[in-house]
Amino acid sequence: MCKHLLQNNNCEIYSQRPFICRIDEVYNKVFCKHMSKEEYFQKNVDACNVLQKKAGINSKHRVQLLGETAGHNKRGSYEC
Repeated sequence: MCKHLLQNNNCEIYSQRPFICRIDEVYNKVFCKHMSKEEYFQKNVDACNVLQKKAGINSKHRVQLLGETAGHNKRGSYEC
């Protein structure tokens, strides 16, 4: 887990968070030519859940994709 994640699940350094934590920007600048936005989001969700499991965090806190991004494989509206 991130050392900047507060008890209320907010990021302590949100406005100054590193590039890798800005998943939309990382997708647009690095991954948009390699996978759909939905695939990228799902990979982030999967990695987060693996880290939570390894840290012994209760499964009720597992991350899930909700809404329009879940289950679709179309490219996002971003230009690569």
